[in-house]
Amino acid sequence: MRPVLGVAGGARAGIGKGTVFRHFPTKEDLFAAIISEEIDGLVTVGRQQADQADADAALLQFMSAGVELYANNRALAEALRMVSDVRHPEIQAGQEQLIATAESLARRAQRDGSLRADLNGQDVMLLICGVYYTAAPLLAADPSAWRRYLRLTFDGMCATGTGPLPPALVHNSLLPTIR
Repeated sequence: MRPVLGVAGGARAGIGKGTVFRHFPTKEDLFAAIISEEIDGLVTVGRQQADQADADAALLQFMSAGVELYANNRALAEALRMVSDVRHPEIQAGQEQLIATAESLARRAQRDGSLRADLNGQDVMLLICGVYYTAAPLLAADPSAWRRYLRLTFDGMCATGTGPLPPALVHNSLLPTIR
C-alpha cells in the first residue's frame, strides 16, 4: 500500500497537487488508500486479539475497535456508507481481510460454545456498522453511547437461549451497510 502521508493536510503539509496525483492517479486511488489504511488498522487489531486467551473478550474487543473507529471518525463512516459502488481492488482486498479476521474470531468463540453457531464474519462486520449507526444520533451528546448498543448486540450474539436465524445473505461487499 502507498503511504497517505500528508494527504489530509494537503497544502498545510507542504504537498502540492502534483505530488498527490503522482502517488494517486485517480480520486478512487486516493480514496482507496485512505480507506485501506483504516481497514488495515482494524485488521491488525483483530489479529492481535486472536492471541487473547478469552475468545469472547477478543471478539468484543475487535467489535469495539470497529465501532470506535467509526465513532471517532464519522467522516470515514459516512464515506464507507457511500462507497457501495466502489470496486477498487485495494478496498475489496481489505474487506476480504476484515471478514476473514472477524470470521476467525467468531469461529473461535463458537468453538468455546459462547457464540451462536449461525453467525459468520460478514454478520460481525455488519453488526459493527449497525451498532455505530444506531448510536450515531447520540454521539454528539455522549461519544461513548455506542458502548450500550454494542453490549446489547453482543449479548444477542450469545449461544444460549437463541432461536435459529434465517439463512445468511453472502454479499460481495460489506460496505453497503445502511442507506
